[in-house]
Amino acid sequence: MIQWHRSRRLHRLRLPRRPLAEPAREQRVGPSSGLPPVFCAITKMLECQKKSGCEQVLPDEVGLPPFEKIDFQNRVISTTGATEDGKTRTTEIKSIQRDRGHLILQGFEIRAWSVTIGERTGKMTMAVAGEEDGFILFGTCVVP
Repeated sequence: MIQWHRSRRLHRLRLPRRPLAEPAREQRVGPSSGLPPVFCAITKMLECQKKSGCEQVLPDEVGLPPFEKIDFQNRVISTTGATEDGKTRTTEIKSIQRDRGHLILQGFEIRAWSVTIGERTGKMTMAVAGEEDGFILFGTCVVP
């Protein structure tokens, strides 16, 4: 658990101490992991600009469909074909890890991105980072 410690006027982040011999809980997920594909619905999205801050937008306002498919076996995220031009787009998942009940996916295509999915709840958060802009997406993933 992360705790904030207040000492006079100084705020600092205090991380719990872990013994050096404690086994890592992180697990890399490979093609043979048996994870089924999931569909994710974007329920809320923020677009952030360095100069103007963040504002809530709809996925179609920035060219995203409301649903995406995550295929763990083939290591790709794809649109469902419901984009403005009707084309299906895919991006390669460079890293898939499992840690404390979460799936963490990362990749890069024009911008760096990271997705966290709660394995128990299906709740999803995605961050997309550019040089001076970014997006935060929230949603839910389900096994079809």
